[in-house]
Amino acid sequence: MIEYLGLCTCLKDPYCNSDDGRGEKQDDKNREIAYEDDISAEKTAKKEGTRLSQEDENQQRPQCSEKKKAQRQKTSVLVAKEGFAGMALRPDILRYKRDFDRLYSKGKSSGDKYIVVFYISNGQDFSRKAFLASKKVGGAVARNRARRLMKESFRKLEKKIKPGNDILMIARKTITETCQAEVEASMQKALIKSGLLT
Repeated sequence: MIEYLGLCTCLKDPYCNSDDGRGEKQDDKNREIAYEDDISAEKTAKKEGTRLSQEDENQQRPQCSEKKKAQRQKTSVLVAKEGFAGMALRPDILRYKRDFDRLYSKGKSSGDKYIVVFYISNGQDFSRKAFLASKKVGGAVARNRARRLMKESFRKLEKKIKPGNDILMIARKTITETCQAEVEASMQKALIKSGLLT
C-alpha cells in the first residue's frame, strides 16, 4: 500500500474505503481472521479406515513368546562377542596381519607366469590359504575375477597339496588376459616348484 498525503492508495484497489486511516482494507483484516479461525491448535482426529492405524497396527500378528525374546537377546550378545551369530570362523583361511607378516618375512616363494606363491609351515595338520590381487592387476572387477580364478584353480588342486602350510597366492598383472585352465596350469607349476604338490 502507498500512503500519500493522508489518502489511501491501495495497489490492488485504488478506491479503498478504509476506516482506520492507515490504508488497510477491512476486507483483508476479516479474511486474515477467518483464515486463523480455520487452523486448529488441537491434534487432528484420526481418519477412520486408514490402512495402518498407529495404536493397533500389530494386533493381528501373534505376540512373541518370552522364550523367543530370550533367544534373540542371547544371539545379539553372541554376535557382539564372537562374530556373526556365534559361529566360529573358518580355520583354513589366513586373515590376520601377523600371519601375513610372518609369510613375507620368513616364508619362501615360487612363481610362474600368472601367480606367485608364498608359503611357510604352520605346524598344524591342515593348510591355511589366502588369495591376493593388488591394484596393479586392475580395477575392482579385474581383481575380483583374478581372485575367483585363483580360488577355483586351488579348489581343483587342493587334494594334492601337502597339509600343514600357510599358502598365499598373489596374482600377477598378466592374469587378466587368461582363462581358468591357464591359471590352474600356472598354479600347478608354481606349487611343484615349491614342493607343496605331491
